[in-house]
Amino acid sequence: MKVPPVKYLVKIEDKFLGAFIQYWVEYDKPCNLLWRKPKTAGLTAIILIVDNDDAVVFLSRAMEQLQFKLIKK
Repeated sequence: MKVPPVKYLVKIEDKFLGAFIQYWVEYDKPCNLLWRKPKTAGLTAIILIVDNDDAVVFLSRAMEQLQFKLIKK
């Protein structure tokens, strides 16, 4: 089901990237991911647009299990 699109920026430590991608694949790649290099060493920024229920579930489950900062754009 479609939901109003919301753009988020995920700031995540490099050591959690593999687990983040694993969740994304397990939830059948529910949204596009745009990878950005932030100015802080050891971090990666991921831009994503949440516009469906599957993406909402993916992001909430990833937040429960992984440590990252979520910024609404």
